[in-house]
Amino acid sequence: MTFEELHQKTLDRIESVYKRVDEHYGMSFPRPQISFRLKGRRAGVAYYRENLIKLNSQLLVENGDKFILDTPGHEAAHLVARRVFGGFIKSHGDEWKSVMRIIGQEPTRCHEFEVKTNHVYSCACNPSNYVSTYYHNKSLKGTVILKCKKCKTRLSWNKHTVIVTGK
Repeated sequence: MTFEELHQKTLDRIESVYKRVDEHYGMSFPRPQISFRLKGRRAGVAYYRENLIKLNSQLLVENGDKFILDTPGHEAAHLVARRVFGGFIKSHGDEWKSVMRIIGQEPTRCHEFEVKTNHVYSCACNPSNYVSTYYHNKSLKGTVILKCKKCKTRLSWNKHTVIVTGK
C-alpha cells in the first residue's frame, strides 16, 4: 500500500471515529487538523488547545492497518474526552477510557510497535533493543543506566551495529 493510501485510510479512520462520537453525544465535534510529521518513539500525540493530532508516518508505513486501527482513534479520543469532560481530566483516565469504548477500541495506554533507531543495545533476553538518541546520549554521559524492562538486566551498547533504512 502506498503512503498516500495509508494517509487516506488514516484520515478515513479519524472521520469514522468522529461520526461515532457525534452520534453518541448528539453534537458535532470540530474535526482536528492532522499532521504526519511526528518523529521518535511516540505513535501519536493530541494537542487539545490546537485541536491537532500528530501521527508518526514512519510507524504508519511500517505497521499499516494495525497502526490505523489503534493510533488515530486513541488520539482522537483524547480530544473528544477533553471537549466533553473538560481540559483537566487525566490523559488516560476513566473519561478517556469511556470515549475509547464508544469508538469501539480497547483503552490501551501505549503502543507496542517496534521503533527502530540507530542505537542498538542488547540484554540477557534480547540482542536488539532500540534506544532513542536522547537516552543513548544520557547513557554515554553516564547520567542514566539503561535496563531491560523485561529481564531487568543492564543494556549494553552494540556500537558496531548499524541500522540501514530504505528511504
